[in-house]
Amino acid sequence: ITAFSADALREGQINNISDLTNNVPGLTRQEGDKRANLSIRGIGTRLSQITADPGVGVYVDSIYMPRNDSQLVDVLNMESVQVLRGPQGTLFGKNTTGGALVFTTNRPVDEFEGSLGLRVGNYVRLDANFVLNAPITDKLWTRLSGVSVSRDGYIENRYDGEDYMDEDRQSLLWQTRWVPTDALTLDLQLNWAETD
Repeated sequence: ITAFSADALREGQINNISDLTNNVPGLTRQEGDKRANLSIRGIGTRLSQITADPGVGVYVDSIYMPRNDSQLVDVLNMESVQVLRGPQGTLFGKNTTGGALVFTTNRPVDEFEGSLGLRVGNYVRLDANFVLNAPITDKLWTRLSGVSVSRDGYIENRYDGEDYMDEDRQSLLWQTRWVPTDALTLDLQLNWAETD
């Protein structure tokens, strides 16, 4: 197991799956692809078809991300990230022959808090992220986080002028927690992501 706390993710500047592969021994992905195509210790899948099941399972708050294109998770608002080397079929079921990546997000809390991040760079890189936590009542809290990543490609196809290795993705995560009694906690989570 390789595990990262929120502080370790921030100190290691781990912002996405690609950054995670640079910090976890044996975890690789096919760079430049718009899909995750994850492998742990060489076990995974290289098929990029929508019908192909991945060999490494990705879970966000115990919710399985079933396809390679939905597994490109940005590491934002995370409490912890765990990389479990496989096989993990006993705990997680199928599609975990190579292992599993387990992302646990920060839940809404009863205090107002927020953060804003911005990163600029060459090839017109512009990344932005935010987290906003707001209590609505003393028993109902909400948390909204989002990220936008964009960068022009740095490989040009001279035949058709198309750029490769570009990035363009956005994601939003909205969470609401209601604690009507000490014995009951209800969580609602909506997750939206788009990768062009």
